[in-house]
Amino acid sequence: MHEQGCGPIEAVMSDNAKCYTGHLFAQTLRELGARHIRIPPYAPRWNGKLERFFGTLEDEWAHGREWPNSTTRDRALQSFIRYYNRYRPHSAANGRAPLTRVQQVRGQDS
Repeated sequence: MHEQGCGPIEAVMSDNAKCYTGHLFAQTLRELGARHIRIPPYAPRWNGKLERFFGTLEDEWAHGREWPNSTTRDRALQSFIRYYNRYRPHSAANGRAPLTRVQQVRGQDS
């Protein structure tokens, strides 16, 4: 699976929730050739960025406005993700969007 120029999935990091410990999840990882990295219990430093992302999704997308219905809200998700990665300022990136950091690392920053 390649999305927006990214390479294949090498690893998936998750907590130890039941949905990540079953046979179907393990089989899917094997098919992808990806390893499973499990976050240690009670170690928020491991998943803090993900938790922050989910909080932002909840505040700015899901509950950031009134939606006429779930279908409309769901369709807006792709646009929000694009905005989040390409344009939204992030404090961890000195007010820049995450994509600018990727371009900088690749030597493509203009």
